[in-house]
Amino acid sequence: MNPPYFSGETQRVKNPIARGPGSESLRIALFCIGAAYIASVFLGSAGSSLPRDLLPRPALHLTQIACLFPRAATFQIEYRLAAFDCVEGRFTELDTRAHFPIRADDKEGTFHRLGHFYRRHPEVMTAFDEFIVDAHNSILASGDDPLDGIANPIGGIMLFSLRIPLPEPGEETPRFHYISLDESEQEWRKPWYQTRRTLREERCEGLVQ
Repeated sequence: MNPPYFSGETQRVKNPIARGPGSESLRIALFCIGAAYIASVFLGSAGSSLPRDLLPRPALHLTQIACLFPRAATFQIEYRLAAFDCVEGRFTELDTRAHFPIRADDKEGTFHRLGHFYRRHPEVMTAFDEFIVDAHNSILASGDDPLDGIANPIGGIMLFSLRIPLPEPGEETPRFHYISLDESEQEWRKPWYQTRRTLREERCEGLVQ
């Protein structure tokens, strides 16, 4: 006996519709999640800030697959810190390597990672501000040298990123070396955070006689 496909003339065979696992409501929910994920990937790669504003950070990292290297870099980014000297009444560069000893001499150090990932987060920057001021002033109060380049109490901080131009294609690329704020060009600097003036004055008031 011939199978129904070859019984003299082509016969239509009614195939069942393939359905995904789970109930209909579950499939709808999975569809919505998938659509939201694709939309987040598209919006992020197009330069929209909407995914960054709406998604928690762990979920945001999973959507940034399409914009890791959207264009060729023309400069390298490093981070530097200045502190407000309560005696001199001005900002002076503070060497963070004394307070962040892990990988202190390269860009994978803790301080650079903090600047890269959290420079736009006020809560983290406020905690960072308090940490640096307390660490520096506590070491001074104990009679030791903070080893960060500032010999007086400090009342606040200013975080910079240095955008150091890369050599032209074909030119020799030098090995990494630390460039201080004094060695950098003014146009390389981009400020990200600064302690409020009132808070600086309040902190310095009880530290300077």
